Amino acid sequence: FMRVSGVWSQTQKMVAADRKAGDKFGFSVSRFNSSVSIGAPYQDYTTGVSNLASNAGAVYLFNKNGTWSQHQKLTTSDRQINDNFGYSVAMSAHDIVAGAPFDDHSSPSILLDAGSIYVFNPMPGNTWVQRQRLIASDAAASDNFGNAVAIQGTRIIAGAWNEDENTSGTPTLSSAGSAYVFEGCPYPGNHSFTDDPVAVCIG
Repeated sequence: FMRVSGVWSQTQKMVAADRKAGDKFGFSVSRFNSSVSIGAPYQDYTTGVSNLASNAGAVYLFNKNGTWSQHQKLTTSDRQINDNFGYSVAMSAHDIVAGAPFDDHSSPSILLDAGSIYVFNPMPGNTWVQRQRLIASDAAASDNFGNAVAIQGTRIIAGAWNEDENTSGTPTLSSAGSAYVFEGCPYPGNHSFTDDPVAVCIG
């Protein structure tokens, strides 16, 4: 949509190049300048009909050059059935952050639906690659960490709507919810994120 003289009007409709029934493309949306990231958390494939994993999810990156066109499809390196990657998405100049709130953790213990968020960065040629997977320091089954994400500068905040504990681990209140803050370092350098508030950036 574009606003002219205070009036919003539709200028284009965007769809995924490999759209399938039930993908739910448009479930989440984030824009930065002339790029937009769009989540499809029920998408099943990496490309076309390759590497089936039902509801693993995907994020589509569109760039505007006169009109909006699909630039890239993002999927995670450890994608599994029902991760729902792309349930949430946020982007900045150098980062695309997307949540997979139904991602299962396998190490150090099995935690079903604990949730994860993934950070992608641009490479030469403007191809985006996965750089990091982030999880909550006190991850537990069914927390759904990554149901919401936000990024500004070198700070990421991620929600976990079913998390039970406060900052000290007690008392337990079922599905009270929490939000987690991750600090990063300036791009490019050592542009990784951590939940350690005293982490030192080494560029």
